Amino acid sequence: MGALDDLYPRTSLLPPVVVRPFVFALTRRAALVPSDEVQRAFWLPLGRLSDPGVRREVTVTVRGGAHTLPAYLVDDDLIWGMTERILTRSWIS
Repeated sequence: MGALDDLYPRTSLLPPVVVRPFVFALTRRAALVPSDEVQRAFWLPLGRLSDPGVRREVTVTVRGGAHTLPAYLVDDDLIWGMTERILTRSWIS
């Protein structure tokens, strides 16, 4: 369907990469397979992101430092970082 806006890491701890997310339509759900860069993959109805209490601030520890960031907490799944930024820009914009 199309590309979303490019995203860049907000920390110098990550390599200088460009993430270009794409939106596409499927006729059926594809198998999701985690990799070295993906801890967990799951299907989520987009409307769940607007459920009360799902969007919040969380504190995560990354490389020994605590950071308070915007996130989505859906059931037991925490969505933060670039994934949160992709979803927020797509969903709220």
